[in-house]
Amino acid sequence: MQIDVLDDVGSLARVRENWDEVYASDPEAQFFLSWGWIAAGVVDTKASWLVLAARPSEDDPDYVAFFAIRIGTERKEGGFHNEIALGPLRLSDYKGMICKPEFEDAAIPAFAEHVRKLHWASMILEGFAASDRRIGLFLKTFRAEEFTIREFESIDKYSGVNNDICPYIKLPNDWDLYLNDYVSANTRQKVKRFLKKVDGGEFRITHADEDTVRQDLKILLGFWTTKWGDRKGDRLKSILKTTHTMLLRSFEGGSLFLPVLWKEDRPLGALAFLTDRVKGALLFHSAGRDETFTSPPPGFILHAYSIRYAIAQGFRTYDFLRGNEPYKYMYGAQEQRIRTIVISTRDGRNLGGTLDRRSLPYAFQCTAALHQAGRLADAEDGYRQILEADPRFSPALYSLGQVLAARGSHAAAAETFRTLLAVKPRSHKGWFRLAKSLRALGDTDGAVSCCRNAVALEPGFHDAAAFLAELTSQVGGPALSRDLVDAD
Repeated sequence: MQIDVLDDVGSLARVRENWDEVYASDPEAQFFLSWGWIAAGVVDTKASWLVLAARPSEDDPDYVAFFAIRIGTERKEGGFHNEIALGPLRLSDYKGMICKPEFEDAAIPAFAEHVRKLHWASMILEGFAASDRRIGLFLKTFRAEEFTIREFESIDKYSGVNNDICPYIKLPNDWDLYLNDYVSANTRQKVKRFLKKVDGGEFRITHADEDTVRQDLKILLGFWTTKWGDRKGDRLKSILKTTHTMLLRSFEGGSLFLPVLWKEDRPLGALAFLTDRVKGALLFHSAGRDETFTSPPPGFILHAYSIRYAIAQGFRTYDFLRGNEPYKYMYGAQEQRIRTIVISTRDGRNLGGTLDRRSLPYAFQCTAALHQAGRLADAEDGYRQILEADPRFSPALYSLGQVLAARGSHAAAAETFRTLLAVKPRSHKGWFRLAKSLRALGDTDGAVSCCRNAVALEPGFHDAAAFLAELTSQVGGPALSRDLVDAD
């Protein structure tokens, strides 16, 4: 099995038809693994991501499986470590891979072998929505002598809800059949009574369209904030922005159903669903309701209405997504489960002993913050770890030189700046920093030569010009020579 890596938007766009073909053929595929969701995710995420694509051989142009992952970076005792996670977005309820069933025995172990060759210390398979067979095919690569494998349940600490349990309704093709066979007599009576109020005009339900979607999203998220905002704390603003962007993009892509319940001109509640026409699934994503209005209950009316709508539209599944909240079962839901599995290296270090090169910009950002805070020893360790992965990473070379100079290690600083200038010869700041270290080492002539290069490359570099004037006043001679080191 040939594994290719797709790690830019263009390469992902080119496989759309192939992806859609695999998606349609895979009985385990679900909305959060559709091309549209993944493609939007790689645009939105700030994390490093890649998609592994499997084809039977080098000569076969068509892929038979896709596996999207992201690579995170965290700093622990001992330095930075990489972490592999599923999918480009954390907000995907279900994660995993898609594969033509006849190729899973070869493709899934091949994905695992490729991941095994990346640089990471832990892999978090959160929300892994796959059969036990597929999960077993993936896990068998990670041998016990090298890795620990642990499984966790995702229990909400406030409510006790198990978010690894995902209730859903396997819909019949007839509304009356649903009412008679799926719900209790009491629920059936309430559904009929409350929907009669909608059908009779006492209440009305609208669907978000091009003219109303932004206002409808505002209603939904406003109600949601009233209910949950205090609990989310400092994360609230980010959650609202991310959710609004995702739902609006889903609407623009034709995969959002957003009914809003009204009493005259007063909105009472709203539900947001993601729609998957290929798999025939309506996925309940989020809800908001007027907490001061309780009779009739807006959430109950909207779910009853939406189930009726789903059946009329030919959807086969009404998916409540994650969480075993009791109310979901009154509608006749059954359960499916997802899994959260953590694979860790036994020594706690990255495989291969270095950082993944995709994570270096973020690692540098974190290390620069340590540097700015005056934690020079920690910053030096961080820069060195980055350079172990990429010895030519010029921002780390420059900053490491600064740290070494600040700690009085001018010989090491000068060597670091020389390495930088071999990589980036037109770095006027690099020449200036080298000049400063050479001066500290007593090499005034060398400092003058380097400082002349800095000024020649950046005539407006006032610090370098002032330092050059100071140096030349000590040794005599012109402040600027035309005989410069070749900076090209």
